[in-house]
Amino acid sequence: MTKENLIKLIKHELTRTTGCTDPGVICYAVALGKKYLDKIPDKIELNMSLNIFKNALNVGIPGTGEIGIELAAALGVFSNNSDAKLSILEGVSQEQIQAAKKYRSEGKITVKCIIPDDQKAIISPQDLLYVEANLFSDKDRVKVVIHSDYTNVALIEKNNTIIFKQDSLAENKHPSLCESENKKMENKNVQYKNNSSKDTGYFSLNIDDDFDESSINNLRNSLKKDRFEDIIKSILEIEETSFKFLFDAAKTNFEAAISGLDSKNTRFGKSLSDIGFCSKSDELRPTACCAARSVETYTAAAGEARMLGLPVPIMALTGSGNQGITALVGVYSANRRIDASENVLLQALAISAITTILVKSYLGRLTTICGCAVAASTGVAAGVVHLLGGRTKEMVDAVNSVIGTFAGLICDGAKLSCAYKLSATASAATEYAYLAVNGTSIPAGDGIVGYTIDETFANLAYLNNPGMVETDKKIVDILLKNTESTHRNP
Repeated sequence: MTKENLIKLIKHELTRTTGCTDPGVICYAVALGKKYLDKIPDKIELNMSLNIFKNALNVGIPGTGEIGIELAAALGVFSNNSDAKLSILEGVSQEQIQAAKKYRSEGKITVKCIIPDDQKAIISPQDLLYVEANLFSDKDRVKVVIHSDYTNVALIEKNNTIIFKQDSLAENKHPSLCESENKKMENKNVQYKNNSSKDTGYFSLNIDDDFDESSINNLRNSLKKDRFEDIIKSILEIEETSFKFLFDAAKTNFEAAISGLDSKNTRFGKSLSDIGFCSKSDELRPTACCAARSVETYTAAAGEARMLGLPVPIMALTGSGNQGITALVGVYSANRRIDASENVLLQALAISAITTILVKSYLGRLTTICGCAVAASTGVAAGVVHLLGGRTKEMVDAVNSVIGTFAGLICDGAKLSCAYKLSATASAATEYAYLAVNGTSIPAGDGIVGYTIDETFANLAYLNNPGMVETDKKIVDILLKNTESTHRNP
């Protein structure tokens, strides 16, 4: 891949968000539908992939103090800001929140999740990231489909007339559904109509040709064809100032960490801070302990702030705010102890970002395996090795250690415990970077670790899909059971 395309890909994979991206994309889809319905809908029917359902079920919604898919959808009715996309929940007023809560209470929203067909060996990207919002008012109906990526609008349809459509929108013939309002799994069938049309007058979403989903997917696939070592070599040959945007993104996410430490509603990051980074005698020394504790505390604070729904902006990476926190705050906060030069820090942030993007290119947008643990934390490991003056070989060793240790860590939806996962794995990744520089790592051919780093990535992808497809279904079973528990707080 050319150096220009590497920069383009990293920039595209960064997205400003407020709140978790999964309730954000639901809110965005409804807001876009409301824009074309041009009135308050009488009812809303939502169909979404199991992974979106899992991630949106229990995560805090900024400014509301509450969780819930229905509330995220209702906020889309009153946001009037669909152009904001994944930042749509930023700055919602109390009036809008109260109106959304009232709308939700009226029982006008139906939520269903699509369960991948049991006969499919490998689940497609559309199956994993799919949101369909159907808005009804009198005789009018607007349908919005987002799939494959969080801002990838595939279809806008009003009264069976196509306003906008991607030619790549595939027909999904065999999903089954689980209904959240009944809090139980059901086996139903629904067919998504593939509305083909030769009409060339579709509404334009002003998608830049250089950044449409097809072009970006081509770049992701191209990235996988290159050796990891060659990708890092290309990153290091790029002028450091070209990555200034990553420094700004890291500062944005670090400021969320500071908000998490300052908020009266948070505990996790502050508790880690109270434990202390290291002893006073070590305070000025760039030890592994000090760097790892710094990473652990600041990633925890930022992750907690985001998961609880504090209204703080986050620069997401590969569609995930938590991955953006891990990959960028991890390296940024480690360097507060290591104190490498600004140019080295810029390169380390780029290494962390491109490593995360590469691993996610193998895994896909939404996964059963925790993306923070095995994608973003690999980025931290590689980036910290660079901060320490290590070579590409040590980056490979550190990344292998992260994947070899955390490959089985599951994603059980977005919620507070994500902060615990990302802080623990980012901290460990920092320690593995120190170990690798000093000659210690999981050896090649050990467990799922391959004899090359690219073999390790391929093994990880195979473990995730098809290996853990059934696991996702069982996770949702458990999440729905928990929503029914008599021990659940109101």
